[in-house]
Amino acid sequence: MKAIVATVLTAAALLQVWRLKVAVARGRALAAQARPFARDDKRPRRSVLVLGDSTGVGVGAERAADSIAGLIAAEFEDVRVVNLARSGAQLADAYATARAVRDAEGAQFDVALLHVGGNDVLHATATPHLRQTCGLLLAELRSLAGHTVWLGAANVGLSPTFLPPLSWWLTRQGRRANAVFRSAARRAGIDYVEFFAERGKDLFSSDVQRWYAADGIHPSSRSYRHCYEQIKRMTALASWLGERKRPRHRSSQGVQHTHATR
Repeated sequence: MKAIVATVLTAAALLQVWRLKVAVARGRALAAQARPFARDDKRPRRSVLVLGDSTGVGVGAERAADSIAGLIAAEFEDVRVVNLARSGAQLADAYATARAVRDAEGAQFDVALLHVGGNDVLHATATPHLRQTCGLLLAELRSLAGHTVWLGAANVGLSPTFLPPLSWWLTRQGRRANAVFRSAARRAGIDYVEFFAERGKDLFSSDVQRWYAADGIHPSSRSYRHCYEQIKRMTALASWLGERKRPRHRSSQGVQHTHATR
């Protein structure tokens, strides 16, 4: 019996290693193709700063315009988008970037979009370090932006790439990290849009082909669209950024607002 159990566990471990190798290779290919959406309007009425990881870059989307930064630019006229997100970034990286922006530009933004947390889950960043870095980062963003929206990490453990027991461990890490993120956002008075959900309640794992990119980890274009709609529903983004683009007509023819609660 012990030999059988050992064989099964070894096979499961080898399968997980293989899945990880495939996912990493596909993820690197997606990241190499992705370009962070940015727009430098010469006379902007509003401005948006994007910080964080590959989800801020838009990795997994079919095109940069499908990322959340791209969707904002498509909907709102005269909005300058400064996108400093980079793949692999953790909380500490986002904090360093925010400090660099303050030191270099001294700029003030209407909205800061924070796409960060998933890599801290994957790297199991210790809770005390998470708390400390969250406090530093959010304090920095208060000086940079009138409003901050933090997009919480989804339940990484439910990604099709991960098998038990690794998937269970990642879900536990995600649950722990998101509790820290929510608490920090509440204390700082910023909007935290949560996408973490337990098995059976998680939208993204309900239809892998629809919601995940080819690597089985990053969001698809449809996921980015869904997340963008959630941001608009749960925050006052529309009022912060002003009027939406008006549709062009041919001449011949005729949200719940929340501060880190959910």
